[in-house]
Amino acid sequence: MDRKYRMYERRFLNRRGFYSSAFVLASVEDTSAGEGSEQHTPEVELRIGDCNRSISLEFDLYGADDRRNSLEKIDHLVFVLSAFRDALREEADLRDARQARRACSAPGEGATVPGDGSSEGGNDA
Repeated sequence: MDRKYRMYERRFLNRRGFYSSAFVLASVEDTSAGEGSEQHTPEVELRIGDCNRSISLEFDLYGADDRRNSLEKIDHLVFVLSAFRDALREEADLRDARQARRACSAPGEGATVPGDGSSEGGNDA
């Protein structure tokens, strides 16, 4: 029997030209057709990988407590990832502003601001 998915998403996380092995894979099997027994729980997968590391998170839907826990787990992840994105965006904007000010006020090319990491081999990503 072929599995049908309520949701299946696989994406590379990095932009083209960057380390391309970073990925996310998320899937939730669709059991709405009612085939199978009550003992059958949907296949649920969330995998995240970056370079040589990856994690798989379990979201159990077997019992009522398991379902509540799985929903709370994903809610916590979404909250933390959203807050992380916002903080990362703020720091990236600050970094852009600092580099723009440095470029406008620098007497010559290659000027650096002490302690900003710009002279440490291009870690500006």
